[in-house]
Amino acid sequence: TSSCAHFDFQFVLDCSQKQLTVPFRSLSFLNKTKREALLGPDTDSVSDAYVRLYSGKDASAFSASQQTFSGFSIPYSLFSSYSDEETAADINDLVRSDFITAERESLAGSGSFPQAVSSLQKKSFEVWRQHMPLQNPLFAKPGQALQSRITYMLEEKRNGHDEDGENKPGRIHIAQTDLKRFYPCRRYWLFSQVLKLSEDSLDTSLMDPYDPGSISHRILELFMTSYMKSGLPLPVCSESGVVDDEEEIPEHVLACAEETFHDRTMNFSGSPLAVTVLESQKELFTDSVVNFLHSLCDQNSFGGYTVKALESWMNGTDEDDPLIAYIGKVDGILMNSEGAESLVDYKNSAGSAPKTEQSIADEQGKLEDFQMPLYVTLWTIRRRLQSTDELENVLFAAIRQCEFRYVVEREPGPRSKSVTLEQYQKTLGCLRKYSADFAAAVKKGDFEPVSPDVTAYKDCGNCTFSPICRTTYISSGIKLRTADKEQ
Repeated sequence: TSSCAHFDFQFVLDCSQKQLTVPFRSLSFLNKTKREALLGPDTDSVSDAYVRLYSGKDASAFSASQQTFSGFSIPYSLFSSYSDEETAADINDLVRSDFITAERESLAGSGSFPQAVSSLQKKSFEVWRQHMPLQNPLFAKPGQALQSRITYMLEEKRNGHDEDGENKPGRIHIAQTDLKRFYPCRRYWLFSQVLKLSEDSLDTSLMDPYDPGSISHRILELFMTSYMKSGLPLPVCSESGVVDDEEEIPEHVLACAEETFHDRTMNFSGSPLAVTVLESQKELFTDSVVNFLHSLCDQNSFGGYTVKALESWMNGTDEDDPLIAYIGKVDGILMNSEGAESLVDYKNSAGSAPKTEQSIADEQGKLEDFQMPLYVTLWTIRRRLQSTDELENVLFAAIRQCEFRYVVEREPGPRSKSVTLEQYQKTLGCLRKYSADFAAAVKKGDFEPVSPDVTAYKDCGNCTFSPICRTTYISSGIKLRTADKEQ
């Protein structure tokens, strides 16, 4: 309602009977008898009063159509329509001078094409033509500001992890998340890693920051930290299922859970109510981690191993290309009595861990998951620099299911899909090819999603950024170009 605003002219559109009906009942908290005693007969509408608010204006115009897109409508009864011949002639002249109407009649064959256009129409057409994909590439390169942000993130922000401490110009620092989000779609990496776009939501929830995987991971980290600092080996679980210090371990894990719930670095730490809810579940978290420790510390698994590193940043420069560096944060490195090491990455559930074959390159050189290949590459670089001992195992460990998924083993079993470290060298070479392609693309500013691995249903249809990228939509007959699958 703008009737009380100080405008010289008021234009009120769609003044049909339905749209201008304003339901209102004075003293609605009283029953009908009392209302009629005070105010007289009930009136269920104040529509006339609403319309009369505009009557004091010098120029107020109301319009209503008797035929709308959804059907016929009735103009509000308070108004009178103009239907004299003079007004009709003015309207006809206005229609004839309108470019859009004349163009429509011309295309329909009932009139001639308009001979003139307005300056605004001409300007708008030129702007439209300049932005047509036929004039400019459909997937334009990023602007200077965006390219500078990419360069800062990959070359400067991450250079603190370089093993040589040298800020070498042009050196690209690659994490496994970069490759995972860059392939098969480059746009996804740009939106998530560089622009860090997040989906807006009107929903609010107390436990949004609550992530059971992060909590279990943190409890396990605190438990392992005590063994790493003391230098003591992990307890050993016998065949009967009894662990060394069986009574002390649950108490230790419970204390780690209490510390986690009050850790200010956790996302939920700012909500006292969320902490209270988690406190009520501390026994569940404790039991889950203790059960996992029984499997991890089995005498045939990692019982008696020494915790050598936890949440450890590893870094190193590619042996073939000094302008490519790798960075990664390894969950844990365990070492046996002979000095052989095992890389372990903890997952909350088996469903969140990649399958073994996804971490190993296939015959065509395709690699689906880059986490373990990058970790092994970092370990290999560290071994070259520090002369460490051999690598025995590389695996994912699911806390909830107490399940281990090996990628590299010293002696793979007959039914195992894992490989030896020597056989894994092919996968490491494949990782270097992906890394070189990634580095070349980001330096060139090439983010056109033309990868033959992109599928509209699997990758685009379920993508969070599909409303922005719009590669699964057809607009003006233009859709995502596909690359030759043999490339």
